[in-house]
Formats: sequence, C-alpha cells, structure tokens
Amino acid sequence: MKFNELGRSMVEMLGVLAIIGVLSVGAIAGYSKAMMKYKLNKYTEQMNQIISGITQYHSQLTFPSSTTTNKYYYKLGVIPSEMIRNNDLNNFYDIFNNPIIIQSNATTSSLTKNVTSMTIRLNFKQSIAYDVCRNLIITTQAHSSDILYIEIIGSWGSDDASQITAYGDLYCSGSKKCLSKLDIVSIDNMCRGFENKEDTAYKIWW
Repeated sequence: MKFNELGRSMVEMLGVLAIIGVLSVGAIAGYSKAMMKYKLNKYTEQMNQIISGITQYHSQLTFPSSTTTNKYYYKLGVIPSEMIRNNDLNNFYDIFNNPIIIQSNATTSSLTKNVTSMTIRLNFKQSIAYDVCRNLIITTQAHSSDILYIEIIGSWGSDDASQITAYGDLYCSGSKKCLSKLDIVSIDNMCRGFENKEDTAYKIWW
C-alpha cells in the first residue's frame, strides 16, 4: 500500500514539475515580449526627441562641410543622456546599441544647398533590426513635412550595394516616392530588402 502511495506521489510530483516548467516558459516569453515592446516604445520617444530637435536647430547652426555635430546637439538638449557612453559626446547609441552620427552642412548630388543628416547603423543579421527599421520609418513619417528625404543604404561593395529613398512632403512628386504615403506593407518590404546584411544605414536628411 505504501509503495503504491509513493508511486502516485512521484507521478503527481512529475506532473507538478511539468506544469511549473510550462508556466515558466510562458512567463519568460511574456517577459521578453513585454521588454521588447518597452524598448520599441522607448526608441520611438528617443527618435521623436532627436528628429524634433534637429528640425528646430539645424538651420541655425553653421559648420564646415561634413562635420560630426553630435556633441552640439547634446549640449542643446536634443540627445538623451542615456545615449552617451563614457562621457564621449562625439558618439552615441540607441537603446538597441546602434551607433548614430549627425552631420551638418553635408551636400548631396541632387541638392545644392547645405543640409543636415542623421545616420543610424543597423545590423540586419540581428532579427530585431526589422522591428527597428519599421519603427524608424513610421516615426520619421510623423515628421515628413520637415525633412528632405530618407534613405536605407547598404554598403557591401560596388557589386552588392542597394538604396531605397522616400521623400518629404515638399519634395515627393512625379516618380519620387512620398514618405507620408508609405503603407505598412511598403515599409515592411523596404526593411526586408536588406535581409542578412551586416552594414546598413538608415539616413534622414534635412
């Protein structure tokens, strides 16, 4: 009788352990999903702050061509302090560890006036890069009336380079794709075009 009772207890114990295991896996998955949602929401806040700040100040600042201006925008309160590491004001990183560079008075082949650009390096070998890319485009869409255009650029050698461009409200006409009119499918296709690429840049121009 005691042997059978012990047997039932062991089965019950295994059952309890199995249930705990399933619940633990579910809890970990739920926590991971919640953390990712938090990070993406935080990312949106950071990018909105930076894009709004650059829009406000870039026309008031004058620098030599292609000057990195991270530290100047930090001193103006545009760059969140949590994006600075080791007090290095010339380099900063987003919440997903992507490096970001702001340059002022750079010129482009299609524009004769001086402009400002912000470049965010993405590693598309990391699965989160798709969500970050989509988040960036959607966030930038809210500022389409203030910017010249965006680019997603792959720099993997002359035989394997790629570029996708969408223009701000004042510059999209004819064959030029309008940033504000991109739907979620178009945005997803733009981001997925850089699958498995290590060195891809998302670039905003003012």
